[in-house]
Amino acid sequence: MTTAEEPSDTFEVVAIARESDALLDFWARETLAVGPQRITVHLDQEAPTWTPPPGVEAVRLAPELRAAGNDDDGVWDLVKMQHAVYRQAYERCEADWLLVIDVDEFIDASVALGALLARAGPGEDSFIFSVAEAVGVAGDDEDALFGFTGFRLRMPIRRRSRLIRRLIYGRSAGLFEPVGLLGHMAGKYAVRCGLDGVQPIVHVALRGEEVISAPVERLLRPGEHARCLHFDAVRFERWADKWRIRASGMMRAGERSERLAQIKGFKDADAKGEAALRRLFRRQHGLGPLRFAVLRALGVAYRDPSWIKADHPAATAPPA
Repeated sequence: MTTAEEPSDTFEVVAIARESDALLDFWARETLAVGPQRITVHLDQEAPTWTPPPGVEAVRLAPELRAAGNDDDGVWDLVKMQHAVYRQAYERCEADWLLVIDVDEFIDASVALGALLARAGPGEDSFIFSVAEAVGVAGDDEDALFGFTGFRLRMPIRRRSRLIRRLIYGRSAGLFEPVGLLGHMAGKYAVRCGLDGVQPIVHVALRGEEVISAPVERLLRPGEHARCLHFDAVRFERWADKWRIRASGMMRAGERSERLAQIKGFKDADAKGEAALRRLFRRQHGLGPLRFAVLRALGVAYRDPSWIKADHPAATAPPA
């Protein structure tokens, strides 16, 4: 727990978004709650309509930053664009730290984030928040924005990891990363600002070719936690839209066998209609009682119903 005497560092947040105003409203509110000095959101939209709250600056993504994702083969590379945006944000950062996250991610910490980062010693210049991937469990609404209350964590990679995934997920096991997640498994990070030779990329910070990001657990005290909640599927409709773009080949989606299997599975289900798509969605992003119980017993799943507060989109009107 943070004490009144504990010092606190400042931090800024940078993100890129092409999302609805409703999603951005909720994300901004939750992200402001962790105490950033400033949030900058680069809106990848022709005519943005979102009005951000105080403390958040929304800017239309600059053409030169978006152009950084253009490849010679005509396939747009999101990662290259992200690198350009984060590099600019780092150069302009006026706080002690820069926090790099997406608008489908939230930092969940039991200690004030500024106080946590202030514990870093000399030479400790970047920290990764490990992933808690949101999943639907009994009673959750797959059509509500951020409506999931279950979370699965990385499985330790052991000799029998593949067998464990097969036993838990059956014929869908090949869609999952070795650590048992569907989305990214690397986490997101904060990096100390004002350092020479530092390059913030998507999941870590580099100095030259060296990764300088260390697990944030090094800063935690007994009983504390700090993690990145990742809503790889913010709701069914948005998930389907995102995967149609990935499956179109217009955007570089990665060459890992798991990602290629995900794309093939999506195409097959999409060709059969919404019912087939929803079945796929539930297999990938839902956990039935038995699977959830097994993962919880293994220490890699938990449920947090407190996530759905009275003014949460899942507890009020359907998202726009």
